[in-house]
Amino acid sequence: MARKSFDKDFKLEAVNMVTIQQRPVTAVAEELGIHENTLYKWINQVSENKEDACPGSGNLSSEEAELRKL
Repeated sequence: MARKSFDKDFKLEAVNMVTIQQRPVTAVAEELGIHENTLYKWINQVSENKEDACPGSGNLSSEEAELRKL
């Protein structure tokens, strides 16, 4: 089975549905067709680092990109 990839806007909107709209993670995950753990991971990424959160498939955060350059 192929892995789904989601862009940054999709991820941030999903996180906002939980954090701003205060909807249950289970309901949002089911509505969007994603696993609850995936949504929890995105929520943690946003809470830890808003700027580089959820970079998307194949993209690196600015910190990871700098480390790779070195």
